[in-house]
Amino acid sequence: MTDTTGWTVMASSTKDDDVTTYGPQFAIDGTDATFFATSSVTSHPWIQVDLGVSSVHVKGLVLKSQDGVCCAAQYLETRIGDEDASDVVPGEKICMNVVCHTTHRSLAGEKRFYCSTPLSGRYVSVQKYRTDNGDWTLELAEIQILRLDPVRNTDKEYWRASSSGRFIHNFALHAINDLPREITGDPKYVPSITYRYI
Repeated sequence: MTDTTGWTVMASSTKDDDVTTYGPQFAIDGTDATFFATSSVTSHPWIQVDLGVSSVHVKGLVLKSQDGVCCAAQYLETRIGDEDASDVVPGEKICMNVVCHTTHRSLAGEKRFYCSTPLSGRYVSVQKYRTDNGDWTLELAEIQILRLDPVRNTDKEYWRASSSGRFIHNFALHAINDLPREITGDPKYVPSITYRYI
């Protein structure tokens, strides 16, 4: 589960203006049983997560739909940067910050979206930029941010596993044979500069 301590979240609108049922806070509450939803009539709806600090390395996002609910394909764009989108006029497209990923796919269950390269920034936004049927509803059960922290080793540089069991990503690969026993799988290389999920 993503640690959301210090995060705040806001959105362009809320379904039926009912924040207690559909508010953006439900997109980071750690459960798929609740969900966030926007108005269906205002175009280009968005939700923005404020990570609380700048220069956080973000590799991508995990977007989840509500438990047992399938949804049609959505045109979504995610952006990351240090500019707050709260002043974006409802109905307009977010243009500030760097595009992490643009997609047109169903969010049934859980979907991962990766930036082409890790990005730094305080604000992470998800915006629906198009609809084929006139329904502009943006609905998400959970947003998880895949963040990376630099890890530098001075002696032997081993692969490190995250709490979820995934291996860290690597740069400047060097082959070695003495991998620590606690690392599962069979990685072939270790990095001189690495990143790990947090």
